Amino acid sequence: MAGAGVGLRFLNFLCELQAQGADGCRLPGRKTTTIFHTSHPQLAAALRRDKRWRQLSAALFGGSKVKSRNSVRRSQKALHTMGKRGMPEIGSAGYGGHFRAVQGFRYYGEAGLAAAKAPA
Repeated sequence: MAGAGVGLRFLNFLCELQAQGADGCRLPGRKTTTIFHTSHPQLAAALRRDKRWRQLSAALFGGSKVKSRNSVRRSQKALHTMGKRGMPEIGSAGYGGHFRAVQGFRYYGEAGLAAAKAPA
């Protein structure tokens, strides 16, 4: 069963406010981009169908746990050399290696919608 689409409408509304810089939300002349990541398959499919969004990335599997563990260890050493307490050493620390389909999207807004409707 599909949802009512309230979440996507709310997301589009907030992203359009950001894009327009409404109510002083952005410094004059400053360019902004809105990038959104999700691992929810139906939301990703809805964003792909919406002409205001373009998909940028899709990591359809987990990253290397060894690479993550090494990064955690480097961070711990850096904190230790700065005199700050790092996390206690944990042999299996790290993230990744599990299924995690994260997909990234960029909001193009009404300009993207108008470009999609324009004749070729």
